[in-house]
Amino acid sequence: ATLALSQPTIVIHFDILSTSILTSPTMSFLLRNASTKTLASQAFRRSVAPSMASAFSGGFSSLSTMASSSFASSMMAAKPFTAPVAAKPFSPMRRTMSTMDDLKSGTSAYMDLYPTQSTDGGLRLGNIVPDFSCETTKGEMPSFHEWKKGKWAILFSHPADFTPVCTTEIGRLALKYDELVDMDCLVATLSVDPVKSHTEWLTDVVAHCENEIKVDFPIIGDADRSISTAFGMIDPGTSDEQGLPLTIRAVFIVNPENKLMLSLNYPACVGRNMDEILRCVKALQLSYEKSIATPANWPENHADIPMPDGSRSTDFKGSVFLLPTVSEEEAKERYPNYHSCDVPSKINYLRLVKQEEVS
Repeated sequence: ATLALSQPTIVIHFDILSTSILTSPTMSFLLRNASTKTLASQAFRRSVAPSMASAFSGGFSSLSTMASSSFASSMMAAKPFTAPVAAKPFSPMRRTMSTMDDLKSGTSAYMDLYPTQSTDGGLRLGNIVPDFSCETTKGEMPSFHEWKKGKWAILFSHPADFTPVCTTEIGRLALKYDELVDMDCLVATLSVDPVKSHTEWLTDVVAHCENEIKVDFPIIGDADRSISTAFGMIDPGTSDEQGLPLTIRAVFIVNPENKLMLSLNYPACVGRNMDEILRCVKALQLSYEKSIATPANWPENHADIPMPDGSRSTDFKGSVFLLPTVSEEEAKERYPNYHSCDVPSKINYLRLVKQEEVS
């Protein structure tokens, strides 16, 4: 077997490869980014693979051990691949593009990299969120998944009723609620207080907003902390009068497939910005359908940019980036008016498209 490494090309010669090599982080990285065919044999899995995996797990510095190992001669005896395989520069999204018939959305390109369940029980991006039943200010919710019924949803926790920051947060969320409904996004909030406490407290929330709001979304009573625990919302640093922990200020945005798309955690002393949460929902929904990603400060980004002729343009304010998965040919065909930002590397990866062209 021969392993040749260069930048930016990775060349791999192997006679036969065993899936057990994939347990090595180094080998796994190489195989993910090289378009090489693999063949497996019983003899190789029994004798060769364990030694190779051991060598790879030590990093590239340990590859010299392969030359003198007992299995080197058996590998050399087989007919090697005659042509090196040149790998593209590493991009986790490129490998999701290889068998696509159409352009993948930003959500697919990124979320395909995440498992639907974590291995340690924690809740992470891309995971299917836990289902649960509960009592709310709007009645019983037999199933969170059934309640959202294929829609987008926000699960929004607050530490406690009758507290100042939480009162303003629920009020501001109520002011934004109609906009979220128009975006086909449901809202449910939660704390460890009982539903009776929520109902009494809402009178204060509405009064603090000068009676100009209605709280039309359900507030969940999670007195036994089962939902808070399942979502990792428990704050061991704060507690109620019984000494039980309260919830942190958490935000979970869930897509129609019940996958977690975004999570935000705030300490008790910092209130959340509802405009930012609304912005996140808009950005997630846009990338859910299109092969784009939203830049920093979107939609206020790229308000004044230099053009190739030396002039400046304000036409690209609120524009979005094409993903690296979109080839130059696809970009020119689908978005002929896209703009490439000039950078010293001369790599054409900052490709702006006006939002109205992808909406």
